[in-house]
Amino acid sequence: MIGLFNGRSAVRILLVLLTLTMLLAACGLVQPRPARFGGEARLLTATPTRRSTVEARPQATRTAAPLAPTSTSSSAMLLAHSDPAASGLQFPLQMGFELPQDLPAITVDNLLQAVEIATWGRGVVEDLAFAARGSLLAVATSTGVYLYEHPGLKVRDVFSGSSPLTSLALSPDGTLLAAGDRAGKVHLWRVEDGELLRTFNGHEWIRDVAFSSDGRYLGAGSDDGDLRIWQVSDGLVWRVFTGARHTSTIAFSPDGRTFAAGAGSEIWIWDIAGEEQVAVLRGHQGRVTVIAYSPDGETLASGSLDRTVKLWNPSDGVLLETLSSGSYVAVHEIAFSPTGDRLAVGLEGRRGDVVQGTVQLWDLDDGSLELTLEAVSGAIGGLAFTPDGRWLASSNTHQVRLWDAANGLAAETLDGFVGPLYSVEVSPDGAYLATGSAAGSVRLWRSQDGVVLVTQHDSSAVQPQRPALPVAFSPDGSLLASAVRSGGVRLWQVPGGPQTLIINGSDRATALAFSPDGSLLAIASADGELALWNTSSGAHVQTLCDGGGCPAAALKFSPDGAWLAAGLQNGLVQIYRTADGSLARTLTAHRGVVRGLSFSPDGTLLATGAEDGVVRVWSEPARAPTPTPAPTEPATGEAPAPPEDWGAVRRPVLDTASAMAFSPDGRLLCIGTQSGVVQVWDLRTNEMLRQLSGHSAAVNAVAFSRGGSLIISAAEDGALRLWGVP
Repeated sequence: MIGLFNGRSAVRILLVLLTLTMLLAACGLVQPRPARFGGEARLLTATPTRRSTVEARPQATRTAAPLAPTSTSSSAMLLAHSDPAASGLQFPLQMGFELPQDLPAITVDNLLQAVEIATWGRGVVEDLAFAARGSLLAVATSTGVYLYEHPGLKVRDVFSGSSPLTSLALSPDGTLLAAGDRAGKVHLWRVEDGELLRTFNGHEWIRDVAFSSDGRYLGAGSDDGDLRIWQVSDGLVWRVFTGARHTSTIAFSPDGRTFAAGAGSEIWIWDIAGEEQVAVLRGHQGRVTVIAYSPDGETLASGSLDRTVKLWNPSDGVLLETLSSGSYVAVHEIAFSPTGDRLAVGLEGRRGDVVQGTVQLWDLDDGSLELTLEAVSGAIGGLAFTPDGRWLASSNTHQVRLWDAANGLAAETLDGFVGPLYSVEVSPDGAYLATGSAAGSVRLWRSQDGVVLVTQHDSSAVQPQRPALPVAFSPDGSLLASAVRSGGVRLWQVPGGPQTLIINGSDRATALAFSPDGSLLAIASADGELALWNTSSGAHVQTLCDGGGCPAAALKFSPDGAWLAAGLQNGLVQIYRTADGSLARTLTAHRGVVRGLSFSPDGTLLATGAEDGVVRVWSEPARAPTPTPAPTEPATGEAPAPPEDWGAVRRPVLDTASAMAFSPDGRLLCIGTQSGVVQVWDLRTNEMLRQLSGHSAAVNAVAFSRGGSLIISAAEDGALRLWGVP
């Protein structure tokens, strides 16, 4: 009885204590223990960073006050939330919302609590589509799908993808959205609430997706040559057609009886019910890039790299007409108007190295060219008419435009799609970020809220596959240097001031670096030249390496300005004396292009990373006093040579190390990798402490904010991600 009595008393006491605790919490007198966003503390070993194995992004619930955008254009449409708290805003914050100002410096002790504080940039535009019914415009990018209400083009919803998206399609009734990605998957969302219903597997890189006219089936074409058709209702494979080789485009006929696909320079057509090939259309001299059925199904249009659009009778395979694009080099997109009497053609043109895109509108009743729309930078990658045919949407990698289909005038532009990012720099005062993209644009971002203050377009830019524009801030933050694709470097006043001068180098700049005192700008050129230039006058000061050598992919001055390190494309790292321009040391560092290069804040360490999946941290023993010069040596005052016993600690990242940065205290080393993960290493213990996941493509640049409260990463998915401890 005594034991029973004691047990019941204990239960009563616990209930009383629990009740008191709840009452005190309700009154605000007791605060719950804050959650640790990183889960249990643990050390991560260096393992291959496949996206399926990295950490999931923790979500925080802290809100922040919005900052009004500096522009009322559609580029700030993500600022629709006037009250983040009321809208239930969570990290990561979008462009236009002010970052918390009291974030602590990221250290070994709190790294596991770091979360993605903000995401700026909507990625690289890959495809777009209007819902056949209603007023919805869907835009697929490398970071997800953005849904816009039309008219007004306000963001309605965002669906995130785990791999860069490549194509999309809306079901005929507009209730479902399918998107293919580079990982060979097709994702199916419900438009109403954004729920991911299922993911279809079994392919390589998805090139195109399409719904049947009744919405019951979903087809996909990919690099593996197989064409799969799934039943939407249960996700089961319904048909598989093989042998089509590289398939970049597919289409269902409006009556749902046939299925067509581009196969090299041919178009293959299958009878779906009978599962047999019924026609092969031949006539193009280049790869077929796009096909589309007319609304009545009586015409099949095809575009090709041979610069032509061909109109076919799909029932008998007879070629009806050929439309020539003229001097343009390729046809990438076509779209029939809802009435079927007009055809929009998206083109790619060249002026030397300059890539431009435009849209032609053809009258199919008489085969005449009606309109040619204003040219834009970059090839046209997406086309879609509104359901009523009044408007036409087009896209390149970094922009979506809405055109009046009657007169061809531009009506509205959607910005915020920045293209693949290859460089990021933080201004010395921490007020700005600068990025360079493969689309040939340099942007100046306000670091407080991610609003883009200035965009400078390089008129000579734009093959996305070519190296992008490097950028660099002067040490006092007053100047921003940016490369010009055709050669040379521009110096701009910050923020958004006029161009102060242009330095005409020998070739296109591949890397830039200001000396610590700001008097010199080191420029590496594509022809292998490495030279120092005066930033006040633009005068040439010294050539460290003549053209004809191996180009440098990365440049860094030591903190004291005595040394300039150059990471070369052949895997070597060269160390130059800035006093006389002599080569002090060549480090046999890597195999493959050295893209990552960073001195520690005290200058005692040099980190190098390359395509061989290895990061080396070179340690320099304590500097000895400048030796007394021998009679044959230069006069005193030159920097001592890097010691022959510079050591290297090898860190097997097991992934291409494309960028790196030391924390302000020199304890942590951030490494950007080609798999889209940012690794954070403890240099004291030689252990990888954390992998920051979120990017869907290669991370090309990383940086710490002033004070070290943020880790900033820029990637080929066209996004800037900011990580911090809330």
